[in-house]
Amino acid sequence: MGRQLFRGNHQLNAELWARAVRLFGPQGALEVTMIMGDYAMAAVMLNAVNQQLPPGRPALMPARR
Repeated sequence: MGRQLFRGNHQLNAELWARAVRLFGPQGALEVTMIMGDYAMAAVMLNAVNQQLPPGRPALMPARR
């Protein structure tokens, strides 16, 4: 879902949405989509202000390629 939403034309095809509904139920599929949107919004905000780790704090995630 995330790959289709965040790459290309930013839409889900009907087949993938139906699969999500089968896996998570209607409410769960919406909630997963909303969670992805919340994380995308946080990423935009952090990128906008060039958020960095405080000096001396080790990175917990691998470096971006």
